[in-house]
Amino acid sequence: MPDERVLFAHAVRQMARPDKMNCIHCHGEMKRSKAPFHVDRNGYHLVLDTVPAWVCHQCGEAYFEEREVDAIQSVIKGLDQQTRQLVTDP
Repeated sequence: MPDERVLFAHAVRQMARPDKMNCIHCHGEMKRSKAPFHVDRNGYHLVLDTVPAWVCHQCGEAYFEEREVDAIQSVIKGLDQQTRQLVTDP
């Protein structure tokens, strides 16, 4: 299962205006920046250091937009397939 931030992105796209957004946790101002994404899954650890995101300048919470979520999920799907192949190959 992807990181909960990835799953939350669909709600973010409903709330976000291209120029302004507030954090749902602390209500701080969010700005476009870059944030790390990491997940431990099916025997591998994925770390992406600089994914475009909305980042709260007060608490540091990051939200990814749909484009980034789709790209992350595509990477995870590919890694899942490769991991299964490694595990099942003799």
